[in-house]
Amino acid sequence: MIPQALSNCLWASAHLKHVAPDVLNVVPALVSQIPVKAAVMNPQDLSNNLWASALVAQIPGKVDGMIPQHLSNCLWASAYLKDLAPDVLNIVPALVAQILMKASDMIPQHLSNCLWASAKLQDVAPDVLNVVPALVAQIPVKASDMKPQGLSQCRWAAEELKEVAPEVLKIIPSIKARKQQKADRAYVESQ
Repeated sequence: MIPQALSNCLWASAHLKHVAPDVLNVVPALVSQIPVKAAVMNPQDLSNNLWASALVAQIPGKVDGMIPQHLSNCLWASAYLKDLAPDVLNIVPALVAQILMKASDMIPQHLSNCLWASAKLQDVAPDVLNVVPALVAQIPVKASDMKPQGLSQCRWAAEELKEVAPEVLKIIPSIKARKQQKADRAYVESQ
């Protein structure tokens, strides 16, 4: 496992431990790799690994009390871990219920991550499709503040979801407008 993947898995385990305790079964194997990989880890990966290890060991929590960022992170982590730890899918309905209530409080990155995760999870956790309308309602409003990666994630997710959630196509005009705005700004700055 490359250092970034190790870091991501530990981070995901940290965020999922209170709602999917079975994810902790992989933590000892992940932690055992930290000393082996530490020499080749960049500072961010090493920091993330140590932070996630501490979080797994110490911080309990509940989905009901999660802030939008944590909801987004957990849904993203569920999509990332769906094949490695399928039990993680058991938390998706609880996450969906909270995201529905907090989508309007999400920043652009949370929205794009949730939409991306919804596309990734649609076949294995179809409940996730219930959040698409709430996300679609917020993305056009906040697209002007999205970074290129978020715009790309939304565009990809829209393509993946258009058959099962056609309302997702409503975000395309705002994404195109934001991309054009960025292209125009880059052009002006280059002159």
